[in-house]
Amino acid sequence: MLKEAEQFANSIEGECKLRFIILMKAGYHTDETLDEIIRRKIIEEKKCGVLYWGYNGVLCHPLNQVVPFVRKALEVGETPKLLLSVTSSKFQRERHIAKEYSTDGKNWLPFPSEALLTGCKYSLVCKNFQPVDFNLDLSRYRVSIGNSAGKLLSDYFKFRTDKACAMLDETVEGEPKLIRISYEAELVEPYAVFIR
Repeated sequence: MLKEAEQFANSIEGECKLRFIILMKAGYHTDETLDEIIRRKIIEEKKCGVLYWGYNGVLCHPLNQVVPFVRKALEVGETPKLLLSVTSSKFQRERHIAKEYSTDGKNWLPFPSEALLTGCKYSLVCKNFQPVDFNLDLSRYRVSIGNSAGKLLSDYFKFRTDKACAMLDETVEGEPKLIRISYEAELVEPYAVFIR
């Protein structure tokens, strides 16, 4: 009941009002459907206390983007959330299973045996992973960090761009551009790691 009240307080007719978000598209990856990945991640969180949400690409670099973004949120008492929007795109990559992780890209530790990441270069570290169903208005959020900082998500999060660290900007007025959010999770220390 408390969770329902919190979601209601953060929404207007199902629209998200979270201030600090990491938005990612999620779908088929390597050789698993999204449903298979989700089932595995729920079990992973129960066993490890956290789950590892893997990703690739040049966006949301752990040290240059994710960790500074999270610290910025924590400084004002906010806990950033990972929001996942389902995509029909199928990401194909060699099924390389993660064996080690690093918080700095230099010092490596064994990857938890209870966790499984395949075909990933980086990973967010999360807890409280759960299904949700609400709209995110991309025109109300701005990219928070990196070369595109300040750009509206409605102009940024399209085509092959599939992830972003973003902040709510309540001063923006314009045509809404809604996408459906299907899963969310809280980011926890160390927030993002390198994977190999």
